[in-house]
Amino acid sequence: MLSGDKRVAYARIKAYSVLFSRDSEKSCGKFCGKLLTVFMKQPLDRSQDMRSVAQLRVRIWMGLSSDEEEFEKYIDGKILVAAERVS
Repeated sequence: MLSGDKRVAYARIKAYSVLFSRDSEKSCGKFCGKLLTVFMKQPLDRSQDMRSVAQLRVRIWMGLSSDEEEFEKYIDGKILVAAERVS
């Protein structure tokens, strides 16, 4: 989570836990397309305790754009697509 140019909170989600695969359901990540509660933490020095500053309820699906039809099976409501390209 950013405020201006400063990072005020973060959460780590392992990519393999939300990755989609057409091969089989067993190949998909444990949390792929499922509603997940993520507690964001405040970046602090190692000497200080980590505390939760925000709670997010998110449905994360990570896959190829060619798998868009499969993605539509997981959604309900509006879609927000966040993408970043590196050249």
